[in-house]
Amino acid sequence: MKYYLSTFAGSAICGGFAFGIWPELWKTYGLMGGWLAATLIIGIMWYMNHYNGAILNPPPAASVALAT
Repeated sequence: MKYYLSTFAGSAICGGFAFGIWPELWKTYGLMGGWLAATLIIGIMWYMNHYNGAILNPPPAASVALAT
């Protein structure tokens, strides 16, 4: 049950950051803000969710949670 809750929380946090911060960086800094948001938001969220193991990902499965 712990992994299902952490999967939900990790996915929700990533979605919130992507839809909340990304547009503001893009509006403020233009194209470079979009690249900055992509690097910072998705990089940090990937580290939190996949490298630290917050998202449930059984060994034979592929990690595509943030790419879709």
